[in-house]
Amino acid sequence: MSMTLSPQLEARIPRHSARAGLSSQAWLQQQVFRQELEDYAPPTASLQDELTPEEWVRQFHAWAEGHSRTTPLLSDEAISRENIYPDRLVACTGRYQPNCPHHATSPSASSHGRWRD
Repeated sequence: MSMTLSPQLEARIPRHSARAGLSSQAWLQQQVFRQELEDYAPPTASLQDELTPEEWVRQFHAWAEGHSRTTPLLSDEAISRENIYPDRLVACTGRYQPNCPHHATSPSASSHGRWRD
């Protein structure tokens, strides 16, 4: 197969292929393959795309109302960083440490622990 390209397009192909580490022919084949996949991929539609805005809002509210209102809420302690990531808390010496978040603002900041990154 052969095709005629504009001089501008033909000049860009070697740059793109070199950047991708491919020959011009391999790069062009890759581009055609990608376009083919895009053209024949099943469309990804969400419920929001299929419904009118009013129907989407109605169904969202119905979903939200379907949840129990008696479910207990989580306490502040239950959702604290220390309880969500307990393995990331390490002992703090209490002395000023430049890399310690508890001491980031001042050397006199009190500290119970510091976060390990």
